[in-house]
Amino acid sequence: MEIPVSVLVDKIATQVQQLKEGVTIGKVSEREIRESASVIKAYCELILEATHIESSHVKTSRPIQIEGKRAGVKTTDRKLVDDDANGDSLLDF
Repeated sequence: MEIPVSVLVDKIATQVQQLKEGVTIGKVSEREIRESASVIKAYCELILEATHIESSHVKTSRPIQIEGKRAGVKTTDRKLVDDDANGDSLLDF
C-alpha cells in the first residue's frame, strides 16, 4: 500500500502543531516531547523511502558520446624523431 507524500506531510504538520500547543501551554512532559519527535521522525523516514522509490523508477539518461575531434583543438599526427624522444609521450616537446 502506497501512502501519498501529501498525507504524510499533513500528519507531520498535525503532530508538530499538537506538540507546539502543548509546549506553549506547558502541559507536555519530556516523555511526550520525545514520543512526538519519534512520530515525526517516523513520518519523515516514510517520506524519504517513498521519494527514494519514486526516484529509482525514473529513467536516467546516458551521457552522449561525441566522436571526432574537439573544436578548437589542433592535433598533429607526426611523432618526434629525436634520440631521446620516446614517441607518443606527453612529455616530448
